[in-house]
Amino acid sequence: MKKKLTSFVFQLLFAANLCAQAPANAPDIMLQGFYWDSFSSGEYGATNWNALKSQAAEIAATFSMVWLPPSAQAEGGSPTGYHPKHWCDQNSYWGSMSELKSLISALKDAGASNPTGHCYAIADIVINHKAGTSWLDLMDEDFGSYGYFNLHQNGYSDYVCRDDEASRNGYDCRGNNDAGYENMCDAWGGYCAARDLDHSNSYLRSAIIAYMKWMKGEMGYNGWRYDLVKGYLGKYNKEYNEAAGAYYSVGEYWENSYDALKHWVQETNYTSTVFDFHMKYEALNNALTYGNYRGMASGYAVPIGIAGADEMKRYATTFVDNHDTFRDHNRYNGDWTKANAYIISAPGIPCVFYPHWVRCKDDIKKMAAARYACGINSQSSCTTEGTCDRFYKCTTKGTKGTLVCFIGTGWLAPSGFTLACSGDGWAYYTNTTVPPGPEPGPGPEPGPGPEPGHTKYSVTLNHNTKFDAVGTGEKDFQGRDQYMASVYINQGDKLSCFDNENNVDWTISRIDPYGKYQCFDSGYEVTCNTSGCYDVYIKLAWQDDVIYIGEGTNCQTVAVAVAEASEGSIDNFAMFHPNPARDVVTIEGDEEAISAYVVTLAGQSERLQVTQNQVNVSNLETGVYIMNVTYAGGRTAKSKLIKL
Repeated sequence: MKKKLTSFVFQLLFAANLCAQAPANAPDIMLQGFYWDSFSSGEYGATNWNALKSQAAEIAATFSMVWLPPSAQAEGGSPTGYHPKHWCDQNSYWGSMSELKSLISALKDAGASNPTGHCYAIADIVINHKAGTSWLDLMDEDFGSYGYFNLHQNGYSDYVCRDDEASRNGYDCRGNNDAGYENMCDAWGGYCAARDLDHSNSYLRSAIIAYMKWMKGEMGYNGWRYDLVKGYLGKYNKEYNEAAGAYYSVGEYWENSYDALKHWVQETNYTSTVFDFHMKYEALNNALTYGNYRGMASGYAVPIGIAGADEMKRYATTFVDNHDTFRDHNRYNGDWTKANAYIISAPGIPCVFYPHWVRCKDDIKKMAAARYACGINSQSSCTTEGTCDRFYKCTTKGTKGTLVCFIGTGWLAPSGFTLACSGDGWAYYTNTTVPPGPEPGPGPEPGPGPEPGHTKYSVTLNHNTKFDAVGTGEKDFQGRDQYMASVYINQGDKLSCFDNENNVDWTISRIDPYGKYQCFDSGYEVTCNTSGCYDVYIKLAWQDDVIYIGEGTNCQTVAVAVAEASEGSIDNFAMFHPNPARDVVTIEGDEEAISAYVVTLAGQSERLQVTQNQVNVSNLETGVYIMNVTYAGGRTAKSKLIKL
């Protein structure tokens, strides 16, 4: 019995170790802390060790892992580091070894401020190939207490694949043929810019293991990004992961194929995550770039890619671009903020590219705060039900709450959720509290404001429908009183403000340059250009009166419309098809429909022509309506209709 118990415990420990670098329910968000040749300068700033250290506190507050570029000494023709010459020499174009240690230490210390409690440095491990001082002159590696390895052999090499291009140039390569998954150039072996290493050689594998243990123990790294894993068999990544140990591992298997990515993870015996190239190409490059929102969701109502599959999401590291894809036709050419909203709201471990961080920093901070607040992790349950031609919708359930992501236009705020953050064409809603950002700077000394809940003004649509604006009891950052009404506004509606005490409209001097003001034309009457739910803040000042229009959270007009329709049936999608609709709607049922009209959520009505139980709604503006139908037998019914 004791022997069986010991064996069982060993099996549990072994199973846990297998997945140690694809952590279960990982809450992490990673930053790729560089782009090509950004060690000295660049359009998005330098990212050498000292430059990143100066940002350590800010980075660690949002990211729990930072992927650093290859830090080993590399040949001069590849200063970014992807042709390493000397693994044990950590002085590179990015900075000195001591500066690197200082950066890793600074990230670790600052990680206490991250919601996960850590900020780990992830090493870029380039072991598919190695440069020499000349064709076969590989350098010896001295890892101190972790081992010394003599890789230099005069005139020949046991560690370079025999089908490497060096062979056809007359050099004596004695390793086995390259066992990679594909031939990447016109030589016999895989990679044609440095010597392909023979991972079947046990001595070489011992050197790689010592290198990784040294990187963790001496340098302070706690994770691995494996470069070009197509160049050698995945079973070797399993061996390296299990021997070196770390928090996290990810492989660069550059292939737009769910099956190929899954196969590589299986080859590692599930000891590593993999970059989700399938999501990058299909959901982002080929769909979001062109506003194809339906194309951003799979046929199973989940995000596209391995991050959408229940059995694989744990092993997905999602991303928009990296140092390689950003430089050529593989680059994502759409809106960066929307693309990052996609990956940060999905399962898997999102990896944000440094240029995107620089350009979209405020939005990415808010997205990350919402993800952390909801407790979303790599294995969170997720569905894209509700995605349509106008917008992508993703609902992800975390351990602390649920996050609903919208990308596109024309969505309605989900019931029971609060707007956490938003921008042009995207929004996050949550059902939990998201910690606020930094406190605003000091403004003018506030005067007495309205009592909370006191109604003094109304938001008026088309001069005939008024919605009370309730005093918030707060001042804005300029010290002005605030009143707010949450209103569903259809495209073309005229928005004005009404003084309930004096019974007159007042002139809107200007729209405050914040929020979703670009969807409205300013003037005495403000014209809505895009239908949607909006929070309209009325701000009163001594010299001018302004409004601030932001994403709505709880439109009172929706409640009004539902109440008006309560005498009939509100079946929500059951009475008509298709619903949402663009042109012709079929009225379901055995009875003949003889008349129909729609009522907007602002109270306007319009009669429609009914022909053989079909109604043409193509002339209606995009928005939400209550359709009223009268049947030949006298029965009436009402139901919500969404016009696309």
